[in-house]
Amino acid sequence: MFAEFSLSNDLTDQFNKLLLAEEVSLEVLMEVLRRISVCVVSSNTIEILSRVIDKVSDTKINLSDFSELYPSQPDFELKVLELFSSRKADQISVLEINGGENSSNPPRLEKKMWTEIAKLKKLEKISITKQKFFLEDLMKMCKGLSSLREIRVLIDSKSQCPTDDPNFAQEFSKIFGMLKEFVYAPIGQTEQKESFMLKLTNFGIEHLPNANKIISEDHFCDMSEGCKKMAQTSQLQHVQLDAMNLEEVALNFDKFHSVRSLEFDWGERKVTDFDYTKSKKKLSSLKGFKSLTHLKFVDLSSIDYLTRILSFVGSSLIDLRLDYTPDNSKIMVVDLKLIQSKCPKLKHLEITETGVDDSEPMASFKSLRELEIAFKSDLRNKVKLSNILHAPNLEKVRLSGILVTKEEMQLIVRLIRKKAILTRIKSLILTLDGNQRAEMKQIIENEGRSFLRAVSTARKIKEENIKFDF
Repeated sequence: MFAEFSLSNDLTDQFNKLLLAEEVSLEVLMEVLRRISVCVVSSNTIEILSRVIDKVSDTKINLSDFSELYPSQPDFELKVLELFSSRKADQISVLEINGGENSSNPPRLEKKMWTEIAKLKKLEKISITKQKFFLEDLMKMCKGLSSLREIRVLIDSKSQCPTDDPNFAQEFSKIFGMLKEFVYAPIGQTEQKESFMLKLTNFGIEHLPNANKIISEDHFCDMSEGCKKMAQTSQLQHVQLDAMNLEEVALNFDKFHSVRSLEFDWGERKVTDFDYTKSKKKLSSLKGFKSLTHLKFVDLSSIDYLTRILSFVGSSLIDLRLDYTPDNSKIMVVDLKLIQSKCPKLKHLEITETGVDDSEPMASFKSLRELEIAFKSDLRNKVKLSNILHAPNLEKVRLSGILVTKEEMQLIVRLIRKKAILTRIKSLILTLDGNQRAEMKQIIENEGRSFLRAVSTARKIKEENIKFDF
């Protein structure tokens, strides 16, 4: 049957089996096409695909799987898409064009490509990260896709985004109004990207009340303007705020009952006792975040703010992160006892570029499963590891920048052997501060070997999951 393609007997047999099957999965089909593509030109592969495509049972396709067959022929991807849009328009619910290396300036998705995508009327999710869109092209493509609920794309920051135009706002809301996730990455020069991201994200928050995620991946974006302007109840679950605007945004927190993840950036804020006193009443609106489980602070330097905010939301948290930028001189030493007392359900705690108050054992921190601390090197404080590791149900620990005494290491080994700490540990990575005298470093290295033996013997953990080094 395939003599005209000059296929081997083996490949001919494999394809005949596909033709005789009632259904064919894309995984099996791609295995055969990869072998065929080595032997024939792309037009023959398209012809072969056309003979079996009606049997494909998958509802999800990644066009990059096909483009890799003939990487030097970009039109091949379009021809594959044309087959799916003409023969499988009512079946495909997920379309991806992902894979390969990330580029700071990816090519624009051509009109002939997004025109074909627009024919896939049952699409629920689009994820395209190999090419970028202009916003106007993205809106045209999605205009007739009434089932669409998730998009993940790259958007050129030079796109027109006339947020003051009521006609544009109406069209934007009409096209994307049913989305649950609008996730994008801005493409362009740094300042242009930040300006575009701020405008589009906040405009999206204001006009897409059904979305639970409107976010630019891998970038912090202050959502204050969109949150302040929100006039109806929002389904937004992930919110990022510049703490400079915290009190003003707090007045509208009652519109955001679905928030699960909240991030505050305090980098530009000048915190004073007067600020704290003035904002106490407004911060109480945080109690309305009944669904909040994840909280992150960046460069928070006020223990008063931390105490107050955790008093309102700490009881529901399962994930807490306190990050400090390396060049920040106004860091706050984190009180582990405070976090224990305010966050009884916390499972993951991450602290970076600061120190901790470890003066008391964490034995009562029964909920904690994962602990990550990157100690700021210039603090030069000796760490009470035995107190930190006393949380009874720890499964994963990663600590770096540690300064520790010989006596402390010996105490930890005794506690491990007595099964007083780390009884449930699965992964343990300790990286010590290497800026120590050679003599002291050698002493700690010797104690470290005893520590590794004690853990591996008592807990039966794989060697690659236990590390102790400088």
